[in-house]
Amino acid sequence: MPSPIVNIDDLINAQDVRRTLPLILFWAGAAMLADGYDLLSIAYAGPMIIKEWGLNKHDFALVLSVSAGASMLGGFACGYFADRFGRKNSIVFGTLLLGLSTLGSTLATNLDELLIWRAIAGFGIGTVPPVAIALVNEFAPQRLRATIVAALYLGTTIGAWSAAQARDLLAPAHGWQIMFLIGGIAPLAVCAGLAFFLPESPRFLVIRRPGSPQLARLAQRLAPAARFAPETRFITTTELSARGDPLRLLFVEGRWRITLTFWLAYFASGLTLYTMLYWSPIILVSLGINERHAAVVSGWAGIAGWVGGVIITRLIDRFGLRAMVTPPLLGIALVGGLGYLGGMPSAVIASVTLLGGMAFSGGQAGLHATGGLIYPTAIRANGIGLGLFVTRSAGVVGPFITAQLYVGEHAVQHVLWSAALPLAVVSICYLLLARLHVQGHA
Repeated sequence: MPSPIVNIDDLINAQDVRRTLPLILFWAGAAMLADGYDLLSIAYAGPMIIKEWGLNKHDFALVLSVSAGASMLGGFACGYFADRFGRKNSIVFGTLLLGLSTLGSTLATNLDELLIWRAIAGFGIGTVPPVAIALVNEFAPQRLRATIVAALYLGTTIGAWSAAQARDLLAPAHGWQIMFLIGGIAPLAVCAGLAFFLPESPRFLVIRRPGSPQLARLAQRLAPAARFAPETRFITTTELSARGDPLRLLFVEGRWRITLTFWLAYFASGLTLYTMLYWSPIILVSLGINERHAAVVSGWAGIAGWVGGVIITRLIDRFGLRAMVTPPLLGIALVGGLGYLGGMPSAVIASVTLLGGMAFSGGQAGLHATGGLIYPTAIRANGIGLGLFVTRSAGVVGPFITAQLYVGEHAVQHVLWSAALPLAVVSICYLLLARLHVQGHA
């Protein structure tokens, strides 16, 4: 008598998300929170380190560059590792590395030592997002996949906000080391929770470890009322085979068109995102907002971006990838138009800034969700990891372009239009991605 066969996709799509997803979102979100905190902790601690060690800004910029470059490599390497050896192993490794290296940063007494510790921490920072995105995507039903990924990014938003609070409330009394002490202990605590409580992706197990006993336990969690015989064989009918190298699989069977278009959209979006992330406080001051309020508005723009991401990804879940065509176009008008508001009431400038953040930062969340939709399980973490690699490379290039444009009488307008226009490329890419994605499922 043949073994009974159960399609894991059917169990995932029919699950009661109120019962199954909160645990996954909590632990993956906790890892993203630790990641978001450590991503910005070095920037907030920077002025204190520069003053204490007598550094100049150029010296410290090297620390930021090394950390950013290491995070790019971390995203690439861990995405590849996750597609071969598991989502859980990869995210546990990433948070462990992040915690230990951030604690090590508290011991640094000179620039060279700090460079080494932050390079290791940067690698850890790069490992967490692609794996967390892939994991929650593979637990989420089809109708909620994009929305769940946007919800996950609340962890990053809270983590970045927490770093700012630690700088303002604790660092003046305890020194810059307190920021890294918190940033080291938190990932280690999260790492322990991930190791004990986070399950492996059921879709990954079907693809890579079809005989794993974990599959039956996960299936029972997804469908508590069902009864599965010991010899039950779990399959997936919507994913490609795991045979072959994950990197090569990004380009075979016509998938190269989707991959290259996705990377182009990520790079263009990254030019806008990182220009606004690094320069918005200076831009807002140039438009007439005082420094304190400019920092507050910039901080809230991150929250607005998360809200925009939830809205945009919900639209993707309902209407497909074509829903991503319009937000970048709105972002062009809002970001480019911001440069002409100098002298206007602060409330007007702040409102346009927040709406722009919803469009371009929310669109970035839409890109993260898109990676989970266009790539199958066998290459999902690697596909998303390489996408993040590309967008972070834009984060290296963009600020240098902005610095060259920030001269002359109309410098603010030049900078904002240089940040806005790449969003047109994002919109065009989504027209192509929507078509290619439909053809791929035809």
